Amino acid sequence: MLAAARALVDEVGHEFALDEAARRAGVSNATLYRHFPTRADLLVAVYADKVRALCHRGTELLAVASPLDGFWASLDEFVMHIATNIRWLWP
Repeated sequence: MLAAARALVDEVGHEFALDEAARRAGVSNATLYRHFPTRADLLVAVYADKVRALCHRGTELLAVASPLDGFWASLDEFVMHIATNIRWLWP
């Protein structure tokens, strides 16, 4: 469900039809609403998933040979995350 909602957010923004998210996820509307009673609940879960992926990437960058290179790569990915998700802050 999160993957379907995330794809819709990336395509059309946060005002997508919840029925479309359920359809793309291959679940019924009831299943979607049972897990995410409101649009806000679903959007918070989608954004939390994005932040979780960003944190995971930061952990991967700890293995970079040069700590400075890892720092700059991590900072670059954080800035890209903010730039591509600014609509979450100001829709």
